[in-house]
Amino acid sequence: MPESQTAHTPLNFQPWFLLWLAAYSVVELSFNHRLLELAGDLHLSMTELRMHNIEIWGRLVSGMGLSLLLMRWLDTRLRSRLVLICVSCLVGFITMWYVQKQLVDTIVARADQEDLMMSLKAQTT
Repeated sequence: MPESQTAHTPLNFQPWFLLWLAAYSVVELSFNHRLLELAGDLHLSMTELRMHNIEIWGRLVSGMGLSLLLMRWLDTRLRSRLVLICVSCLVGFITMWYVQKQLVDTIVARADQEDLMMSLKAQTT
């Protein structure tokens, strides 16, 4: 086979990857905008449901970002683009989901009673 047929086209030149990267950028910027919007109006509009939704979206956005990074790292190691996408997404989303959950749980577990009460008061006022 000629070398051009066996060559692996880099992700940088793949339209689907560039579209996914652009979509990630839009989602990331929208998420950050929403976080800033809520932070400025935290005591007026933050409910438990909104906080839960923001937490889930944060994990999904982070998982998508890690997936894109893993795709770039694993591109030369995996021949199949389908396997590359599946492995990167599974590892990226699962890792970020559990790492962020563990991080939040650890921070809350290590917080002293005064910090917990201050946080609770900040949410209710």
